[in-house]
Amino acid sequence: LLTRIEHEYTPIGHAQPYNKVLAQEVLIKQLEMIEWYIGKQLYVQAFTLTREWLISVVLTKGEMDLYGSDEREFAEAAINGYPSTRNGHAVPQDLRDICKHELLKQIWKSCRDLRNDLAHAGMRRNAKRAAEVEKKVREVCSQLRPLLKGMGYPV
Repeated sequence: LLTRIEHEYTPIGHAQPYNKVLAQEVLIKQLEMIEWYIGKQLYVQAFTLTREWLISVVLTKGEMDLYGSDEREFAEAAINGYPSTRNGHAVPQDLRDICKHELLKQIWKSCRDLRNDLAHAGMRRNAKRAAEVEKKVREVCSQLRPLLKGMGYPV
């Protein structure tokens, strides 16, 4: 079992995920992880990483720290179209400009809608059925490589 786990996970790992210079490589590895999750029908995991990955895409494009909590809060506010964070700190204009990318906005909106169905475990009147959620997660994740390409990342 350990050999199988090592064989499955080693290709999608990254030796230096905190090295800011290697942020694009980290994005690609995380995208491979998302695709791996989809292939294993682990849709909740794929979706959870996708949402965080989108924030990382913005931070990488803005040449900011992928792991800084303030930076992640700025990027999330920017994707949501907010001029400031919950704490009232102004979102840097360059991040707001990055978040004007149409496909990024479209994918984020889909994630926002999906998050409600997943996070609330279907406990809402208009919740999507499991098969619909699975289909939507697949659709969202199929747009991630085109997003990177459209934003000028080497894919």
